[in-house]
Amino acid sequence: GPTGPTGATPATELIMQLAMPDLLDTLVADETVLYRPAPRAFTLTAVKAFVLSYSVSGQIIINVKLNGVSILSTRITIEENEYSSLTAADQPVIGTSSIPADGVLTVDVDSAGYGARGLVVTLIGE
Repeated sequence: GPTGPTGATPATELIMQLAMPDLLDTLVADETVLYRPAPRAFTLTAVKAFVLSYSVSGQIIINVKLNGVSILSTRITIEENEYSSLTAADQPVIGTSSIPADGVLTVDVDSAGYGARGLVVTLIGE
């Protein structure tokens, strides 16, 4: 394969972006909004979330599951009046990082806040 200037093969990064089927839909608590099989086996290294319209009242809390079991020991949060989880006080912590090929990944809205729309979750791995 291609090599970098040192001759080392660059790491193969995998980025999966999962978006709600309709980005105009308002988030609803206790709802599974996305399903996607893993395209290949990979090690999950980071997760983040973004909304197109933020919650005007209350935090958004998002869970990611593998075959129905949570893989996050600290869920993804988006603070009130914020678009991204990158600014959250509590950052997500990955509890299970080994994702098998065709493992079914789902995104659940545990808490929807109020008025938030258009959830996009990004999974980064290698």
